[in-house]
Amino acid sequence: MRKTATTVALGLVTLATSAMAINAPMTLEDLTPASGDGGVRTNDCPAPLVFDTGMFDEFTPPAGCSSAGSAGCFVNGENPEGAPVDWRRIADDFSTAGETITHVKFWGRYNQWGYDSGRRVDGFCIRIHEVSGDVYCPDGTLPGLDAIGTVVYDQYVGAGQFTEEELFTGLSRNFNYCLTLPVPFPTTAGTTYWLSVSGDYDLVLDDTGTLLTQWFVRLVPGGGFTACEVSGFFCDDVDVCDPWTDVSTLFALPCWEGWDLGFVLYGDPAATGACCSATGVCQITTAAECTAPNQYQGDGTACDPNPCPVPALGACCFGIDCIVVTPGECTNLGGEYKGDGTVCDPNPCLPIATEKKTWGGVKKAYGN
Repeated sequence: MRKTATTVALGLVTLATSAMAINAPMTLEDLTPASGDGGVRTNDCPAPLVFDTGMFDEFTPPAGCSSAGSAGCFVNGENPEGAPVDWRRIADDFSTAGETITHVKFWGRYNQWGYDSGRRVDGFCIRIHEVSGDVYCPDGTLPGLDAIGTVVYDQYVGAGQFTEEELFTGLSRNFNYCLTLPVPFPTTAGTTYWLSVSGDYDLVLDDTGTLLTQWFVRLVPGGGFTACEVSGFFCDDVDVCDPWTDVSTLFALPCWEGWDLGFVLYGDPAATGACCSATGVCQITTAAECTAPNQYQGDGTACDPNPCPVPALGACCFGIDCIVVTPGECTNLGGEYKGDGTVCDPNPCLPIATEKKTWGGVKKAYGN
């Protein structure tokens, strides 16, 4: 990471670039002792729980360690200096059982000036990356936005699509948010994704170039809910960005090591349907659970009546031994298939008894 790009004081980020000069006020967050395990969560989103990193409303970080990860998104009209779009992004990994995500909940804070001014976020940028192959826990070595995975979801959540509720326990200037995704996101069971959250908040500078308005997405000590710690991707310019880096390194705050983005995902249960085995047995599963050679019959399909084709069966002989299998199984086993519908009782594999006779004897037996 270029040292000229960012300087950090307990989670408040300073940018100094050729495009602009933004100097964050060097004030400390009003920190209080950690509130302990467990807590209250209000304003839950109206859908079943899918994934949870364990954040709660009154959570306060240990003394001397902020819980406000800087995140910027589209910067509005009061930005004469031209800060790039998506100039600060915070993300963390998650996985599901194949549900469709409909709502996202997280927590955020305003700096003192932004809070006192009455200015509030106008919306949020929600981006989801999909991991193929091994999960990469960012350490600043891989460049590019897609280092944590291919972007498969990128939506703006604006007015009327989210709620903002101020909290009066724990830290001051603390809010929780419930976002209704404008387009639900269907996930695949067992796949790892990264959720990136950024706030659309007016960038206001004073006459000296000091950044007056700041909004921070909140972090929480990790509890083993994610494979990697929360990471950041910061840009000095539209085309000049530092690689994804874990936030404890990015912000030079060791107390953040192992922390997660504080977020909760809600959604609809994974769709299920009939799954047919090669032998015609039917079970209700998700599409992801119905693995080859089984065949998924489609979302919403049922097992009554059984939609699974039952393969033809018949007697298969190995000498005088007999089993009932499919024609293909009999061939693979090196047996002799006796035909569809044949059975092993009576045993068709036993030799047929014969009696030696001359042709003359046969004719005589039949009166010829």
